[in-house]
Amino acid sequence: MKTLASSELPTQSALVGRLKKRGFCDALSFEISDQQRSPSQVYVDVFGHLPHIVETLMALRNRLVAPIGFAASAEKMTLRVEDLRQGQGIGLHQVELLSETEIICTSEDKHMQVSLSVVKLAPGQFTLSTLVNTRTWIGYAYLLAIIPFHKLIAAASIRAMLKRVNT
Repeated sequence: MKTLASSELPTQSALVGRLKKRGFCDALSFEISDQQRSPSQVYVDVFGHLPHIVETLMALRNRLVAPIGFAASAEKMTLRVEDLRQGQGIGLHQVELLSETEIICTSEDKHMQVSLSVVKLAPGQFTLSTLVNTRTWIGYAYLLAIIPFHKLIAAASIRAMLKRVNT
């Protein structure tokens, strides 16, 4: 496996079978040097340390879409592994599943449901997947508009994490 590669949703993910007609799913697989790292640690490594440009873009997104009913986080929060508990909320997301092989965090609003999954495929090998199901035509239009940006932001966020944890 290359350091970062586009991939499919892992067959062992609990997200399998959830994609609906007007939805979207993508996945990026990567390797890290720490063979003992858990999916929860990788989740925090990625989403707890987003590149500054990504944080800026997310803040802009939140200001633009919150008035029309999309979920938006009021402020940046510190994300720590010890705060991740199944059934608990962390910012916009709820920890839906937490195991030794996968973490799934989901946010929902009237327009869409967004699930983020980190699956541990083998020691040091992970796949981060995004699954979005839309509920309204506004949600679907928004999804179509942001897919290109999502792909760039997801890859940039994982690359930044890989630089930090693989040095």
